[in-house]
Amino acid sequence: MRHSFKSILAAAAISSTIILSGCSKGQSPVAQVQQAAGLPTMTATCNGTPVTFASITASLSSGRFTITGVLPAQNSSLQEVVLYTNLGATGTVTLNGASTTAGNTGMYGSGPSTSNLTQYWTDASNTGTMTITTFDATNKVMSGTFSFTAVQFYPNPAPGTVTVTSGTFSNLKW
Repeated sequence: MRHSFKSILAAAAISSTIILSGCSKGQSPVAQVQQAAGLPTMTATCNGTPVTFASITASLSSGRFTITGVLPAQNSSLQEVVLYTNLGATGTVTLNGASTTAGNTGMYGSGPSTSNLTQYWTDASNTGTMTITTFDATNKVMSGTFSFTAVQFYPNPAPGTVTVTSGTFSNLKW
């Protein structure tokens, strides 16, 4: 029995190593499994820390897409990235607005709850890009990439910025 347990443990360790080494750089094993299963994924590096968002939504209202990724509270603080765009096809836009209703905007928030976030927004001086790489209007699914720098906007404008890089979203249904 002891020999069998050691063999099983060794096999499990080798399998884990193979699975984890198969992940692309910057992509968590969770995101890779979600993507392989056709589930929505959203990842980014927020101020140097890789994040795989647990709650991901996309919606379309009046020709404007809202893409949201939320990482639930850890150590009493959650993280949220929201992208707003009028782009309804493949292509690239500049995230340089600070509005939920006009232009193309990137927002990063962190705080104890979604109703109590310190928010950082793109603006004319703090910008980024979003590229929609796959857009399927028939099945209402999109994928793409994003990155941006944003300045503190709420609760009070402040000189601090946040950098969001290596952002990806895939298989998002709206």
